[in-house]
Amino acid sequence: MSSKTPTGQIAASDLRSVFGETGANGRVDLGNFRVTHNVDQMTNMPLDEGVPQGGQITFNDLRGKRLNIIVRYGNEARPNTGKERYNGGGGNVVVLRPSGSSIGRPSSSAGCRVTLHVRGQVTTSGDERNQRYRCALRTGGGWESDTRLEVNVGGSGEIVGGGGDGGNGSSNEDVQGDGGRDGSSGLGVAYTLYKLTVQSGGEIRAGGGGGGGGGTGREDSRSNNRKGGGGGGGGGAGVPPGRGGLRAELDGSNEAGGRGENGEGGSSRQGGRGGNGGENDSESFGGGGGGGGAPGAEDGEGGEGGEEGNAEDGTSGNTSNGEGGRGGSGKGREGGSSGGSGGEGGFAYVIKSGSTIERFSGSGRIDGNTTSGYTGSI
Repeated sequence: MSSKTPTGQIAASDLRSVFGETGANGRVDLGNFRVTHNVDQMTNMPLDEGVPQGGQITFNDLRGKRLNIIVRYGNEARPNTGKERYNGGGGNVVVLRPSGSSIGRPSSSAGCRVTLHVRGQVTTSGDERNQRYRCALRTGGGWESDTRLEVNVGGSGEIVGGGGDGGNGSSNEDVQGDGGRDGSSGLGVAYTLYKLTVQSGGEIRAGGGGGGGGGTGREDSRSNNRKGGGGGGGGGAGVPPGRGGLRAELDGSNEAGGRGENGEGGSSRQGGRGGNGGENDSESFGGGGGGGGAPGAEDGEGGEGGEEGNAEDGTSGNTSNGEGGRGGSGKGREGGSSGGSGGEGGFAYVIKSGSTIERFSGSGRIDGNTTSGYTGSI
């Protein structure tokens, strides 16, 4: 049975079937359909779009109307999908009813208008942080036919991907610095959204990629090698943020002086700074680590190469697509390795194959690249 009234001829029994009894002995009192609902940061809502909240009301005003259900999300790390939360019921599933009705959540969402409402910060979990297509909030698939699904991010709501870890610096002139890890993504769409609303002050943000580790330089004028080790890459911005990469591990007696610096971890809105490259007796020099990426926020600066002008500095992270900066190359008479590449930024939203977002609303922010047609797991 569909939870939507007919668009043509309509009777009291149709209203009772969708919205429940609103008076004694099975009566349907039209005046009780003039209601105003407030759920978290969704305010001044009618029973459904176009239903009067005051003044005159007739049967014509109730043609083609849906039972509205709000599925609530607060401060949560990779919570269950919208479909799973809808099926589970409880206090996070709110049915908008006429006055006097006690109708509950239908087991089938067919005909319903279901809105996933984010009032807090929904983030990636630590286990998903370095996986680009893993999403903080997922609509879930399997919604019944003719479900009108929406996502509404409130004025203090955020859907945020995690930051990628920075790459470790190289400790060998034949091996480049480790690449930074990818950031993860915000919203995962596995069923067509009728509308995505981001209210003023709300945000959907991709996680930033980690910076690449710096390369190592080597010089052999002494019996023991002298190496300048690469700095670690900075962690990408996000929640949770990316960890900074480690500096190169140099253990020989003539190597220890050439150690660089660890990269700094990212924060929610800023990529971590890449670690400076090492310098050994002004003969060998490590590359600086790349800075962490930060879509729509503050990038991490690249670390400086060992002894200015000799090894390369790492590059800063990107604040548009969230890509981490590249690590700088090391330099020495016997050779130097290149720095690692920065990790890719995650996506603000990932749309799975067969789904789409039909319309957008609100003045909030959506930061980071987006992608559609994806067929893998989100």
